[in-house]
Amino acid sequence: MESFKAANPGSILEDFIRWYSPRDWIEEGEVDEYGQRKGSLSARMQIKGNMWLEVWEAAKPVPARRQKRLFDDTREAQKVLHFLESQKPSAVAQLLLPVLTHAAICRLLQEQKEDLSMLSESFRQIIKTAERITRNPRPTLQQYDELALQVAEVEEVIAQANSLEVKFSLAPETVETPELRAFLLKLMHLSEVDVPGGPRGAIGSRIRTMFSDAQKVAQMVSDMEPLNLAEETPWSINSSNFPQPSIREFVMRVWATRPAPSSRLTPQRLTAILKKKEFRLAGCFCHDTTFQ
Repeated sequence: MESFKAANPGSILEDFIRWYSPRDWIEEGEVDEYGQRKGSLSARMQIKGNMWLEVWEAAKPVPARRQKRLFDDTREAQKVLHFLESQKPSAVAQLLLPVLTHAAICRLLQEQKEDLSMLSESFRQIIKTAERITRNPRPTLQQYDELALQVAEVEEVIAQANSLEVKFSLAPETVETPELRAFLLKLMHLSEVDVPGGPRGAIGSRIRTMFSDAQKVAQMVSDMEPLNLAEETPWSINSSNFPQPSIREFVMRVWATRPAPSSRLTPQRLTAILKKKEFRLAGCFCHDTTFQ
């Protein structure tokens, strides 16, 4: 109102209402000497002692540039800086947690792979948890710890996928085949996977190369360790490409007639597990109960 009075000297409340609140200005059919329709204020504006009339009478003609700002951005920025200066480093770090959480989720979404469909539900759960925590006016560090564990699990799966892609890349110029992609996905889901093409296939050759490189590193003598020629055997071309196994497993399967020669053939299985200081035998034997 003060700006309106300053820009329109001699104006009255009716002028302001026509400009600011047209619905409170009721036009009539008659026309004044200037060719404009006559009108009057609405019923609520004609009530004695209404707020609009009191504010209009109290308002002074002051241009907007000379009025006191309703929101002083400079002062508010100083308050923010003063607040941050008075906080401990731990409190400032806690204030950054929502921003860091958002950045971490965005980074995970950038690294997400289309083939890892099992992560879709994990991402939905992470976003839902982050939304609930960041909108809480008083979140706890325990809540952020739970969220960090969920993020770490997804990071681990993505890191495993990236690591397998690097390890099984046959050559930089080789295009990843669907067979290789399916094999890598099985490695992440299953405990045992058949190697396509066997030991002489492309994937099998890559696995043999990986074990060979690991064996060479294992047999190299560190410069910091003393060399004992009596105990150490240097690596040679004729040595095995695979390191010494930590465990060996032998499985024997056979179909036999038990308990009598006239019995039907039934499956038999015997498993032997050999470790450095352990030996296990596990058997599964069947016999025919009809023709004994």
